[in-house]
Amino acid sequence: TTIPLLLDKKIKEILPDSNVSIGTVHKFQGQEKDVILLSLAVGKDSYKGSYDWIKDNRQLINVATTRPKEKLIVIGDKSSIENLSEGQGSDIKDLI
Repeated sequence: TTIPLLLDKKIKEILPDSNVSIGTVHKFQGQEKDVILLSLAVGKDSYKGSYDWIKDNRQLINVATTRPKEKLIVIGDKSSIENLSEGQGSDIKDLI
């Protein structure tokens, strides 16, 4: 079972009448939502490959960040992103 499926199941248990959707960026392409919570899945134990994947998939990040109608909440560890970027200049500014 994947993390999005587990989260979806848990939210439906806690808030059975909610209109919460959980999934990858691909699931929401072409849709808009009132609020989007985006996890970059980057933290102190992340590998450089995690940062590189985000950096190399700007189109997907653009999809995620342009879908909220009211609020975008981004979860990530700014210090870890800075460390993983190894001073790559403007690349990190897009995430921060």
